[in-house]
Amino acid sequence: MGGGRGRVFKPRVRDLHSLTTNSIESYKNKPTYPEPIFQEQGWFFPNPHAARLHNKSGIGIKVAGGIILNCEELIFCHLHRHVPLPKDFIVDNLRDDQDIFARILVYEYTRKGGEISIPISHNRYSEYFGKSSMLLWSREKSWQSDIPDTHVRWFWSEQSVDWEDIFLWVDEIHALNCNADIYIIDEELEVTGYRLSFEDLRGVNQTWDDLSDLEKENLILLYNQRTESKIGSFIGNLESWPLKSIGYEHFSGVNLNPDEMNWLESKIKSGDGRESLFDNLVDRGLILRSGFKYGCKWRVYNDTIQSCHAPWLVEPVETSATNWQGVCLSVRLAAGVHKLWVCAKLYSGNWKFLSISRWTSGKK
Repeated sequence: MGGGRGRVFKPRVRDLHSLTTNSIESYKNKPTYPEPIFQEQGWFFPNPHAARLHNKSGIGIKVAGGIILNCEELIFCHLHRHVPLPKDFIVDNLRDDQDIFARILVYEYTRKGGEISIPISHNRYSEYFGKSSMLLWSREKSWQSDIPDTHVRWFWSEQSVDWEDIFLWVDEIHALNCNADIYIIDEELEVTGYRLSFEDLRGVNQTWDDLSDLEKENLILLYNQRTESKIGSFIGNLESWPLKSIGYEHFSGVNLNPDEMNWLESKIKSGDGRESLFDNLVDRGLILRSGFKYGCKWRVYNDTIQSCHAPWLVEPVETSATNWQGVCLSVRLAAGVHKLWVCAKLYSGNWKFLSISRWTSGKK
């Protein structure tokens, strides 16, 4: 039924992160801790409570007599460890740092799955310095002795995407044998997590090199009999088409789009494909079909169209979304049809395929 009638759903309750004052009454029946003191490096919180926070949960930087907390750590401790919060804390810090909401929300989001999340700040973890903003350890590991499982970056939803920067960052993080996650914060201060990975797109479909000389000669003969159409060219009255991974069978013939025609012509003339993305994908044994219905360039099959659904939706970097809101929309659409969204880019002389998929902190 239209208009939302019929099925009744209970709205999800949002966490509004209500902050209390530091009065004794606010902490009635709860542990009472001293109020953190602002210092040049951050907020000082004394032992013995500080030692427990640091040793068990990796919170704060250890200093003489306690720990130094940054803003997101202090808010987290206030909300979940009953640590008092100085009056007007958010307003005072927002004046100096307009990203404070994002840092607070991402820090809490990454910790809610039980992982140890530590911001890269105050010169901690110098070996991981770079573009990562946070490091994550799974609950089974020690943040003091093990390398992190995951590197994190965050962006506002309206922020522009620098695809060169993203490809480089993921490549560097994977070289450390770590995961690369990003978190997007929208205008309602909701956080959505994504995991970024490089995919090896491979298929089992027939390629040009799989054809015999006789099949190639037959294909060239048929191609020379093509008739131009609004969508490329048409080869009619076919009994058999030698290369099933190219062309779309319809009206007792085969339709070839411009990309397929260019690919065939390059093979016929030189026997070797160009360095375009289309050529690279087809030569990997994949079948490319229009992604028009899915808001992308191609839907890509690793087997015959009759035997499988397309696992990937591939978008060249040149036509990919330019801000994170657009990227999130593409990823959400792909997930809704059980496919993986992939951005393709010529990177360091080779085509690389970056997948982006929804991810929740603490997920295995």
